[in-house]
Order: sequence, then C-alpha cells, then structure tokens
Amino acid sequence: MSIFKILIVLLAVTLTLSSGVYGADADAAQRATFDRLIHAIQANDRDAFLKDASDDMKKGITPDVLSSVSHNMAPHLAKGFDSDYLTRLNQKGCTVDLWKLTFKDGSDDSAIRVVTQDGKLVGFFIE
Repeated sequence: MSIFKILIVLLAVTLTLSSGVYGADADAAQRATFDRLIHAIQANDRDAFLKDASDDMKKGITPDVLSSVSHNMAPHLAKGFDSDYLTRLNQKGCTVDLWKLTFKDGSDDSAIRVVTQDGKLVGFFIE
C-alpha cells in the first residue's frame, strides 16, 4: 500500500472516531434548549421560543421574524431531521453552542448557533 493510501485510511479512521464524540458533548440542558427552540420554530410558537430569552432578544424576535423563519424551516422540519451537537465556544462573555441540523427531505444542512449569557438566550443564528 502506498503512503498516500495509508494517509487516506488514517484520515478516514480519525474522522470516523472523532465524529462520534460530538453528540456526547451536549448535556441535558443544552439538548432541552435546542429541542425547545427547534420545535418552537416548527410550531411558530414565539412564547416557547422566547421562554428564557433576554429582553433584547424578545424585542428583536417579533412575531413577523419568527413567522418568517418558521415559514422557511417548518416544511423541512416536518419531514424529519437529525441534530448533532458540535461544540461549545466561549465568545465575548457568551456561551455559543454549535449544532448541525440535517433534514431528511434532502435539503441543505443548517448550522445553528445558540448563544446564551447568564442563563438567557441572547442569540440564535441559522446558517
């Protein structure tokens, strides 16, 4: 076997082993928050989405904003999805939890950033 093939095999094994680690990192509270946010988007339920949000977040996520997000995502969510916790970042005094959302309808994956500070939701970004 050539050195190139050995390196490819080692890379594949490393990626396989490391990909299994991500899902185990989310604790119950992180998972519960993420699930609540996703289901609130699916149901267009602003109260559920903003349950633990900061005052600024409550002002920024108007009914029209959540409705727009729900309108775009709910059809994909309704067909099923998988979510994988990727990692946690500490940025500018906030905690940022990164998630991968894979839709079972085959549409593009989404990266989700859930930003909290002092136990309050201060940001939610879909990429």
